[in-house]
Amino acid sequence: MNDGILKSKYFTCSKEGHKPPKSYDPMVDKDSSKQRKRPTIRCGCRAQIFLKSMDGIKFEINEFVEGQYHAMVEEEDKHFVRSNRKLTHVQEVNIKVGPVKAFNILRTKYGGFEEVGASKDDCKNFKQRLNCFIGEFDAEMVVQRLSGKKCYDDFSFEYNVNDNGELTPLFWADEISKKNYLAFEFETKWLLIMKEYDLESNKWLIDMFDMRYDWIPAYYRDEPLSGLMHTTSR
Repeated sequence: MNDGILKSKYFTCSKEGHKPPKSYDPMVDKDSSKQRKRPTIRCGCRAQIFLKSMDGIKFEINEFVEGQYHAMVEEEDKHFVRSNRKLTHVQEVNIKVGPVKAFNILRTKYGGFEEVGASKDDCKNFKQRLNCFIGEFDAEMVVQRLSGKKCYDDFSFEYNVNDNGELTPLFWADEISKKNYLAFEFETKWLLIMKEYDLESNKWLIDMFDMRYDWIPAYYRDEPLSGLMHTTSR
């Protein structure tokens, strides 16, 4: 770097040099035996390219050292190389179901883990970065997203917050949901039927209508619904 202009670049092999030996002090590193020993890929490769530039825009090769004597990455292992591991936007959207489950879905979809283009750890890391980015502003992001849709004529959106500033009720409806509501407007049709057949004073029907929110749970009381349950606990 000269006067704020980058004038030289070095590119070396990922296997250049050697891993420095780790010193061991039995008085300090008492639990070192429990640490996982990671293998190293560095083997002292001397392959490198040295680039120089006068303006920091155009670079020329000033020195090239071939010096590579180790085997290259095998074809079946190329998907493990960092430059080949990247989640696409479509794959990132699937992470919302959980990183491990999302990876298994992608593995099945693409016909093998080597075709996914990312590893299970990449999915976990993306989920972690996403959670750190959202932080405590998940409700605020939802409100901002739905507020931006108010420019459409048939979109409705209302919400409330409690005394602690927490999002409590939230309601939104677009054009399709409004049309669906009109097609299945139960309460209106119920009242029309009661009036048509002069049943407006029938106590049993009045009581049944008042407990209408319990109809579906009662109807499916004997049906196993465990498949609809979802938990993130381990």
